[in-house]
Amino acid sequence: MMNKALRVRNTELIFLFRTVIRDIYEQLLAHQCQKRVTVYRGQVLSIVEYKKLEKSCGSIISLNSFLSTSLNRRIAEGFVQQNKHLCASGDHVVVIFEIEADPAVVRMKNGNNRRPFTQIDELSYYGEESEVLFMLGSIFQLNEISHDQSSSSLSADATMSIIRMTLCSDHDNDLKQL
Repeated sequence: MMNKALRVRNTELIFLFRTVIRDIYEQLLAHQCQKRVTVYRGQVLSIVEYKKLEKSCGSIISLNSFLSTSLNRRIAEGFVQQNKHLCASGDHVVVIFEIEADPAVVRMKNGNNRRPFTQIDELSYYGEESEVLFMLGSIFQLNEISHDQSSSSLSADATMSIIRMTLCSDHDNDLKQL
């Protein structure tokens, strides 16, 4: 319910969740990843959403919800496998987000971090997923979109798009220009 409130920007509900959001932030900050990681998220997107992303290659994007990812690409492909039936009508596409995240990039000069991310296996109900959670409002550079027909989790005729992104700081030069 909280992520939905964040996605649709329901300020009344977000206000009600403020203490939960603050607590999650403090937990992520306390356990911030200390080294660079590559994480994955499998998702089925509408064609409309996908086309928007295609037009945004090279741009900076910000997420208005928490982002759950995995250190294991196979886990992300498994999520896609569970939902690929949505693609049968042709109005959805299968994507894997591949995200490079370096904690040094988001750390501010005073050592603080406004948008931490951390591996949450110990806190997650599904500990075997190697889950990494990103704070809401995380900012990413959308680097490229490529196609992968070799994925073992899809049928032979299905294509999966790989959307490569890099975590950015609030002080990124491209962001300052906006």
